[in-house]
Amino acid sequence: LLKDLEENARGSVALSVRQSTGMATFVRISQGGDLHPAASQARSTQGKAGGFLDQYGGLFGVSSPASELTQVSSATDQFGATHVSYQQIYNGVPVFAGILRLHTDAEGNLTAANGTFIPDLALDTTPALSQDQAGARALEAVLANPPADDNNTDALLSLDAADLSAKDNTLYVYRDGL
Repeated sequence: LLKDLEENARGSVALSVRQSTGMATFVRISQGGDLHPAASQARSTQGKAGGFLDQYGGLFGVSSPASELTQVSSATDQFGATHVSYQQIYNGVPVFAGILRLHTDAEGNLTAANGTFIPDLALDTTPALSQDQAGARALEAVLANPPADDNNTDALLSLDAADLSAKDNTLYVYRDGL
């Protein structure tokens, strides 16, 4: 797949690999190049980014972008570069730190792709605790191990359970060792 990218890209391709996953964590092209020039006719940055993921997502471990990724943001900076972010999803559950970002310059060249994708997940996403149970456990953990007092870093905060609440608790897939 890397050889295919190097042959089809306009410019010199550089790739970094994450040891914990064995997959790409950063792919970039030399200045003035384009990682996916075949998609230069794409109507949008999102279309070009999606086309790159369809063709080369395997470098990051992505086998099915349509079912494993969901776009979470797209922003254009003060230089005209656009940055599109995708969240990894496994069986409908977001993967903690599973974010891929693709970047185009002001001319629409795809200049880089970076992030973390956790490949080969195979686990039950049914939570072992209800949301209320998870919230209660979180409160117990905070009360058992209170944070330091910002005004006196040698002292721990004095916390009262009545003053605490679990505001949000969201189920995530979390990979140890990442």
